[in-house]
Amino acid sequence: MNIFLVFILSFLTSLGSIYWIKKIAQAYKIGSLPSPRKLHKGFKPLLGGLGITLGIFPAILLAQLLKLLPWDIWFSFRYFWSGLLIILLIGLWDDLRGISSKIKFAGEGIAAVLLILGGCKIQSFAGPFGDVLDLGIFSVPFTFLWIIFIINAINLLDGLDGLAGGVGLIITFGMLVIAVWINNSFILIISITLIGAILGFMRYNYHPASIFMGEVGSLQLGYLMAFFSIEAMKMAGSQQVYFLVSLVIFAVPMTDTLVAFLRRLGQGKSPFLADKEHIHHRLIKLGLSHLQTVWLIYFLTIFYTVSGVLIFYFKGPLGILLFCFAFFLAIFWIYRLGYVETRLSWQNLAYQFQQAIPVKSRAPLHFNRIWHRFILILGDIITLNLALFVMHWLKFQSGFLGTSEYRPISEYFISPVFLLLLLVWILLFFVNNLYHLDWDMSRTEKTWRVTKVITFGLLILALITLDFEHMFKQSQVLSLSAYWALMVILVNSGRLVIIAVEKKFNIFEYSPRKTLIVGTTDLGKKVYRDVQYNPHLIYKVVGFISKKLKSETFLGIPVLGIYSDLPELIHRHKIEEIIIALPDAASQDFIHIVSLCEPQGVKIKTIPGRHEYLTSRRSNLVSHAFVQVFSDNMVLWQWIVKRLSDAILAAMLMILLFPFFLVSAFYLFFNFRKKIWVKVPIVGKNGIPFDMYTFRLSENDYDYQKNAIYLGTTPPSTESRKYIQFLFRYRFYKLPQLLNVFLGDMSFVGPRPEPVEWYEEYSSVIRFSHRRITVRPGLTGLAQVKYHYELSRKTLQEWVKFDMYYTENLSLRMDSGILLRSLFMVFVKRYKNSNRKKR
Repeated sequence: MNIFLVFILSFLTSLGSIYWIKKIAQAYKIGSLPSPRKLHKGFKPLLGGLGITLGIFPAILLAQLLKLLPWDIWFSFRYFWSGLLIILLIGLWDDLRGISSKIKFAGEGIAAVLLILGGCKIQSFAGPFGDVLDLGIFSVPFTFLWIIFIINAINLLDGLDGLAGGVGLIITFGMLVIAVWINNSFILIISITLIGAILGFMRYNYHPASIFMGEVGSLQLGYLMAFFSIEAMKMAGSQQVYFLVSLVIFAVPMTDTLVAFLRRLGQGKSPFLADKEHIHHRLIKLGLSHLQTVWLIYFLTIFYTVSGVLIFYFKGPLGILLFCFAFFLAIFWIYRLGYVETRLSWQNLAYQFQQAIPVKSRAPLHFNRIWHRFILILGDIITLNLALFVMHWLKFQSGFLGTSEYRPISEYFISPVFLLLLLVWILLFFVNNLYHLDWDMSRTEKTWRVTKVITFGLLILALITLDFEHMFKQSQVLSLSAYWALMVILVNSGRLVIIAVEKKFNIFEYSPRKTLIVGTTDLGKKVYRDVQYNPHLIYKVVGFISKKLKSETFLGIPVLGIYSDLPELIHRHKIEEIIIALPDAASQDFIHIVSLCEPQGVKIKTIPGRHEYLTSRRSNLVSHAFVQVFSDNMVLWQWIVKRLSDAILAAMLMILLFPFFLVSAFYLFFNFRKKIWVKVPIVGKNGIPFDMYTFRLSENDYDYQKNAIYLGTTPPSTESRKYIQFLFRYRFYKLPQLLNVFLGDMSFVGPRPEPVEWYEEYSSVIRFSHRRITVRPGLTGLAQVKYHYELSRKTLQEWVKFDMYYTENLSLRMDSGILLRSLFMVFVKRYKNSNRKKR
């Protein structure tokens, strides 16, 4: 009850003080004006952070009166209070008069030194298995840099209404839980008062904000977060800090700051230069509204905070698993938001390639889809735990599955086993794309896919828990069968309920899909009427696209533009799907439209019968009147298997073939007196160029026009030594590319690797050439084995069709077949020289 009174006082004091602070700031014009770097319009008062301060201190005094804190905290934590005072003065000075970044960093540095003098120091890292890494002489400098980093990470996050305050509020809740566990009354009371003060501030700062927290607020919040990140993580009163937890809990502000720092350095700019490329800016550029962006970052922060708290509680292998899960989620969002600039320098796009092929812009984000996946995950968590609970009752209390030694349910739901099992199921669903099932897939198909994954998971569980002495023990078989049935029934039922609710209220995945219809002919009219008269088709037709703009409307719907306008219209109107309605004679237009739309990340659909233009594959029409173009055939786990297989096989072959590499190296060096390898600049996956390695076959290095021998299109001269001709004939000159495969630049099977010059020459002639770079190029591939590794202008169009067919029908089985065929060609069918010197 006393804790609640402290919270109420901090909330009410903050709420009331900010009201008067806003009045004063408006009267004296203390505020922020619009600028190209800022998103708000019009004057906004500052100093809202002072309201947070005024909410904290009276509540702390009340806590002392209620004997929740001793009176000597002002002296025993004097360095902490002194540092906070410095931060408040620096922030207030900046808001009132403006100060240089050097003075601001100096003030932050003084505050960090004061914290360290007060004992807030990372002397050593405590690991999840009880291991300790002592920092020694690096303890003080590391702690100093960490404090400065966290202060500025929170400061940089203050870019949208309610963003920094909301993120700080969520993180403080996590610190509150940890403070209760470690019984740290000081952190507990500071957390309670800070939560109340932020909630009072959020009343005025939530979008649309009527006041900003300013530097006095963001620096104060960052200072307190830095203090929490060290003191709350100390193990048993020592200077050993469980730093892994801080890394996870502060993942959102840390990722934003690190990406900004690396991005600016990569662009040759000062890392401290302000810009509009932070995470929240990118989310808005990708189509989310102000509020949607803030709430998405809130949910990410909640995930990381909960994960960090669980890591702190469970430790051990489960802690490592949770950390890895959180880390890979951060990597995914860095990639999804399009931070290409943060990639390693050897992967950056070359200038000439940027001129040849525009960098693919990220597809727009749709908040309804994000909500749908969040609800599905939450539903799965509930049904998976419900299945475990019912299974416990059946096994130990019902008597239906025989007699078993009783184990209390707490053993499952308190021990790490329960959480580990839950994470494994969620991960298994994720890698099988069960959170990416489209709205137009029939519920029968969705149920079947979920059932297949559950069956596979139960088989793995059966193998792990198998009692080899009693392999077919009746109780074990019955238990696994009952668990399988419960999982299938409950998980599928939960998902079907979610789908039914979403369909009934037209929300989330089943909300109206913003759609463009391409074609203002009778076929376009028919497609539009089909959409209008079939309520289960949830398309919301935004407009039509025509080849030539003859009128402003068609069937009362706006004609928004011509084919070339599609990429811009997709982003402007947040289009989710495109329906192509063109007559049979317009096959070239059809291909042109798909080549424009597909890189934008929208779903492209057409009427049945046209898909043969692209993949020679007919989709199975279940519950939808249209066929999706370029649908994915491999799920995530298959991509993982493909990559791991490439890396392991490449490593094994490099070890086994080391004697051959050594012999070839000596021969080539003494023959040419040059480097034994040649680097060929190749366009890789997602347009990232890399150097492809090959054995040297001539005196000259690679040249696209004059020496294309390293691309396999021209044979060595007849005067070449027999060993050189041997390397070329059996394609052994490609063996150094095993290193490219191991590093992830290439795959064993994929489209033929092509240089930048090839795309410059053919990208405007050959449609869908960009589809080739959606997967890694391969040592071998469907087109290579079809045309025996020989290419010419005459066969080029056919060859590209095979590459495209491969990308659209990609499967592990197809890869295996191509590999076997390639081995047969290497050792049975030799390279036959032709007079085709160049493509």
